[in-house]
Amino acid sequence: MNILIVDDDSTNRRLLRATLEAEGHRVLDAADGVEALGVLERERVEGVISDILMSGMDGYRLCSEVRRNPRFNLLPFVFYTSTFDSPGDERFAREVGADDYLKKPCPTRALLEALERAASSRTEARPIVPQKREELLLVKEYNELLVKKLEEKHRNLQLQTEVLRKSEERNRLLAAIVESSDDAIIGKSLDGTVLSWNDGAVKLYGYTSREVVGKPITVIIPPDRVEEWRDLQTRAKRGEYVAGIETVRVRKDGRLVDIAFKISPVKDERGNIVGLSAYASDIAERKRWERELKDSQEQLRALAAHLQAVREEERTRISREIHDELGQILTSLKMDLRWIERKRTATASADVANEITLKIVEAQKLIDDTIQTVQRIAADLRPSVLDNLGLPAAIRYEVKRFEERTGIHSTLELQEEMPAADRNTATNLFRIFQEILTNVARHAGASAIAVQLREEHGGLALEVRDDGRGISADASSRPASLGLLGMTERVKSLDGTLCIEGAPGRGTKVTVRVPRKLDGPRTV
Repeated sequence: MNILIVDDDSTNRRLLRATLEAEGHRVLDAADGVEALGVLERERVEGVISDILMSGMDGYRLCSEVRRNPRFNLLPFVFYTSTFDSPGDERFAREVGADDYLKKPCPTRALLEALERAASSRTEARPIVPQKREELLLVKEYNELLVKKLEEKHRNLQLQTEVLRKSEERNRLLAAIVESSDDAIIGKSLDGTVLSWNDGAVKLYGYTSREVVGKPITVIIPPDRVEEWRDLQTRAKRGEYVAGIETVRVRKDGRLVDIAFKISPVKDERGNIVGLSAYASDIAERKRWERELKDSQEQLRALAAHLQAVREEERTRISREIHDELGQILTSLKMDLRWIERKRTATASADVANEITLKIVEAQKLIDDTIQTVQRIAADLRPSVLDNLGLPAAIRYEVKRFEERTGIHSTLELQEEMPAADRNTATNLFRIFQEILTNVARHAGASAIAVQLREEHGGLALEVRDDGRGISADASSRPASLGLLGMTERVKSLDGTLCIEGAPGRGTKVTVRVPRKLDGPRTV
């Protein structure tokens, strides 16, 4: 079929020509009605597809002229428009003689089917020549319609102009932000060619915009990071926003620079990915801060461990002095009272003798109580059983004291034979155990606890369960609460782990795991 396309937009004509020719049709084209009438005079045309709003002669007038001419009266004529799209527009199109009325865009097949329907329905000439009065009415209606459409198009153009102006202002603002940013912002094509390079990129990498635009981005990527870059680029090309990447790039002078990096896809108005945008900032200073902070934390932890060790040694010394020296003094005083009791004067009356005896007994009882108090204070400072018999025996002793002091039923499970831990490990693990028991007594509201000390993966595992109210997730996540900070620091000093599990009403389980340096085998 020989088809004439009439449209004042050359791009529309080219696209429609290509699709129709792909279907095997011969295509002619014209930019307006005047040009179309000239083509009809010269060429054999079997169907017309026309836009409506065109300069020179519009589609309505062209259709009317075609229907007036006996030579073209049977020619299939289809309107194809995006501007005249109301029911009144379609009605007027049929009044001037159009066979069909289609709105842009529509499939090529629909256009061809409209032409075929028109060709098959016209079997004889039916000239559309309105009477003078009717013609004047049509002209009047058409002019009114044309003015209305022109006004609408003018308003649309104004709106589009305003949108474009705001868009341009926004783009200028974004461009100014990009250019003024101290961080590197780089635009790239999908194959990695540099398209834009801001001042931040110049400062970070040392290359000027002229030196890198149009060249591969790999100019700043170290050889050992190329695969990493390809992976990130592939992810971004799939539409993924890639952020939080810390990597290394190479400057123009060959020096490596640490950067925080993110890359995102750039899309056109249809949502197609047409490029990539990369953002990078120099994190050398930040990494120096992170290293200094880490060093400071390590120094503080070492200082805390040293102070703990010094305090533990001082507690041991004080405990020993209280136990040995004050205990000996009290024992000697008790022996002196017994000697006085035996040597009391025989000349004293019975009442005086009885009174002296009563005072001596009371003094001996007070001395016994004082000795027990001294032993308790010494044990609290540093239980001698920890130094003399080791960690398992000290835990057994502490469990017994806890049960006597609180009335909370306690069960203990210890391995029958366990190599002894070094003094530092034993001391810290024992202090952690004491803190756990203190927390149970103060906060758990428990009626029973279960304690287990076992070997595990070459280290020691201490587990304490209670049947109390249970620690909340909020409390267990706050290391400063319930004495957990001290426990946490002690565990860290041993390169161990602390795990607290619990739920309201279901009790709490605390598990401490530490590696162990062995002093040698010892039986519990």
